[in-house]
Amino acid sequence: MAYRNLEMTTGAQYEVLDAVDVGIIVLDDRMQVEFWNTTIEQWTGISRDEMVGEIITDRFPHLTEPRYAIRLADVIINGIPALFSSQIHKQVIPFFRPDGTESIQQTVVHPLPGDGRPYCRALFSIQDVTEREIQVVKYREQSVKVVEHLQQREIAEMELHAQFEEVSSLNARMDEANERLKELDKLKSEFISVVSHELRTPIAAVKGSAENLIGGYLGELNEGQMESLDIINRNSARLTRLVNDLLDLSQIEAGQLPMKFETIDLNNVLQIAIDTVKGVADKAECRITIEVPEGEVKIKGDSDRLIQVFINLLGNALKYTLREVKIVVMPQESAIEIAVIDDGMGIPAKQLETIFEKFHTIRDNKNKKGAGLGLSIAQGIMKAHKGRIWAENRDATCGGGAKFTVRLPKSGPDAIEYDKAV
Repeated sequence: MAYRNLEMTTGAQYEVLDAVDVGIIVLDDRMQVEFWNTTIEQWTGISRDEMVGEIITDRFPHLTEPRYAIRLADVIINGIPALFSSQIHKQVIPFFRPDGTESIQQTVVHPLPGDGRPYCRALFSIQDVTEREIQVVKYREQSVKVVEHLQQREIAEMELHAQFEEVSSLNARMDEANERLKELDKLKSEFISVVSHELRTPIAAVKGSAENLIGGYLGELNEGQMESLDIINRNSARLTRLVNDLLDLSQIEAGQLPMKFETIDLNNVLQIAIDTVKGVADKAECRITIEVPEGEVKIKGDSDRLIQVFINLLGNALKYTLREVKIVVMPQESAIEIAVIDDGMGIPAKQLETIFEKFHTIRDNKNKKGAGLGLSIAQGIMKAHKGRIWAENRDATCGGGAKFTVRLPKSGPDAIEYDKAV
């Protein structure tokens, strides 16, 4: 400011100082007020006439405190400017703002020349920095909140990282366990395959010997001997089927089931399957009906394996049906659906999802026996054909019979081509 070089403050210069929006006070070397501008009048409510000529410490005795008095003496006696910061001193000249809050000030006191001396007076320049300090406080509070938020976030991230590490560790252990289970499952399948192969030879020998005896090649047999040999022959055939099923299942699980894909007539496949189980149907006094579209229904697949699927489905249906098993062929746009429907007791709802698992049997059926491999093998063969098989009840309840549906791709340009074993 220009007043730093003034030798004596004049009335004209006081007019300039009176026009600023900063509180201006001028003191002489006796601490008497020489000038009290309009802004400080408005802030304090004390008029200039009241203050000019008054010793300022009489009105504001706190200025006699060492923290003020020593520094003000340095200004007047030694010409050393003083800064009273808003953070430490808050108010040099206390006053209340219109909203009733105390003002926060930043005050600079400059030495002024006078009476031919380079300094002997003091000029107070007082700024009301309340709004700025309020914003600073808010900023600090927000900064504290941001820091707290960042700390909480860091803690949360650390906890999340720890949880991630724990989950990763669990996943790694689960992966190891799954690999071990796969190895065990592979060993089991290999064991079943080896045992099944080993059983085939003695079973075939027992069955062949029984058939020779029944055929009379080793002499005539009485009725009791024939009955015993018939039991041996029937059980040998049953064991042979079980061994073959175990071998098929182990090959399916190993992805090594031999398949021969070619274009075949679905009607022939179904008829062979029906003829195969006809004796069982006649014995149970049940009929098998079939609904097929006119003409040949061509598909691409392995004829023998598809016959095996439908024999399993028909055999399974004949165990539970009361009067009739129905086969319905339903051509779709790019596939063929074949439904095998019985009128038996149906499938318990809880078992619909597990019925294709190996060794699964209907628990509510106490009189029907089986190894529980047929449906699992049928599902494996369907997967090899890139097809599907599913089970459902004919109505919402368990009653009314069960319905097994097979879906196969059609033959032709839009069909899936197969040229290798599964």
